[in-house]
Amino acid sequence: MPHVGRSHTGQRRFTNRDLDWLAFVGKLRLTGMPVADMVRYAELLREGEHTFEERQELLEATRRDVITRIAELQDTLAVLDHKIDFYASARRAPERPSA
Repeated sequence: MPHVGRSHTGQRRFTNRDLDWLAFVGKLRLTGMPVADMVRYAELLREGEHTFEERQELLEATRRDVITRIAELQDTLAVLDHKIDFYASARRAPERPSA
């Protein structure tokens, strides 16, 4: 993150642009993007417009990873739902007399 100004009392003074950047980095963290890739993205951003293609490629790779993780989580959710339904139906079943 570029230098953030401070008030006369030492408090950081974030601009809306700074806050937008922090929010974006927070989203990148949630994607599971490696820190090294986030640093690389920030470096490319500072380098200027000629890095658009490389930045896009980084984000597209991250997007593919997110889609894969979503699919894995959906599969996991289906397994959990199946088990929950199994236990719920077992609890509703009438008890059988013991032999």
